Amino acid sequence: AFDRTLRGDIETIVEKSLEKDRDRRYQSAHALLEDIECYLNHQPIHARPPSMSYRMRKFVRRHRAPLAAVAVIALASAVAMERQIAAKRAAAVAARNGAYRVLFEAQGSADKGNVPRAIDACTRALALDPQLAQAYALRAKMLTRQGDRKLARQDWLRALEVDAGKSLAWRTMGFLELENGN
Repeated sequence: AFDRTLRGDIETIVEKSLEKDRDRRYQSAHALLEDIECYLNHQPIHARPPSMSYRMRKFVRRHRAPLAAVAVIALASAVAMERQIAAKRAAAVAARNGAYRVLFEAQGSADKGNVPRAIDACTRALALDPQLAQAYALRAKMLTRQGDRKLARQDWLRALEVDAGKSLAWRTMGFLELENGN
């Protein structure tokens, strides 16, 4: 531990003199003397504190085993997380595909005039994929045909929230307004 008044260049000179690595120490007493004279004459010294990369190499050399264990654990965690993400993506794709199949069924029921079955199919499609704006829009139309305008409006608003950039929600709103006589 150094006296605070000896911080800076003097500390760097002393540390370089005491360096364990022979290549990092002063190569001669004359080189040490030159740095002391530079310090006393308020000139830049030749010695420099060890670089960050040098200190990192030393740290890694001292702590190889724990760092290797941390690296293995980090790699294993990354692989496990990637597998989880891939599994979630696959499940989401399967859910979306299932939702589209059920939505197709709902559209068929709506075309045949079976409004309750179409509403039920839309509800099942939304259980599989709650971001399916088409299911909200179709259910809004079917609820309007059933006379439940309040729930139809909620579904239209949800379709608009999920997919505001597409005209589907706006067309559904137009349909609802026509059905309401507006």
